[in-house]
Amino acid sequence: MHLAEENRWEILREEQQISESIFRWDAASKICEQWGVTDCCGLPLDLPLIQSATIDELLAPLPRP
Repeated sequence: MHLAEENRWEILREEQQISESIFRWDAASKICEQWGVTDCCGLPLDLPLIQSATIDELLAPLPRP
């Protein structure tokens, strides 16, 4: 989370973690929509070995604005 803050990523913090559920993603999507965000990607924090190149590869097939 510290690295995300250093890179000025927007972090949506939960007041209380209830579960890893669709409801949490719905809430985050609604917040993003209010900010005018048209696309978002949610990643759990427990991906310590993920590399930025892997994320780039996953997102590459998506259309760019």
